[in-house]
Amino acid sequence: MSSPITPGRPPTRPAARPLGLFRARDPLRRHREIHGRRARIRWWHRIRAIVILAALVVLLGVLLAGLVGILFFVMTFILEAVS
Repeated sequence: MSSPITPGRPPTRPAARPLGLFRARDPLRRHREIHGRRARIRWWHRIRAIVILAALVVLLGVLLAGLVGILFFVMTFILEAVS
């Protein structure tokens, strides 16, 4: 017996599980990928990314400033030794 076909709608298939039994008992449902319009980035992921990015920028800035300071310090000794 085939499924009824109505104009403008895709054909339907018979239910794999009659009456929806065991549909809500999927223990891994929370961990499955979400596709389409519901696929969103969670707010705590965004905040975590901003914090990590800010820490990385600050750390690289401090490292660069320290490198320039050490280079300046070493160059002053070299210039005094030469002259």
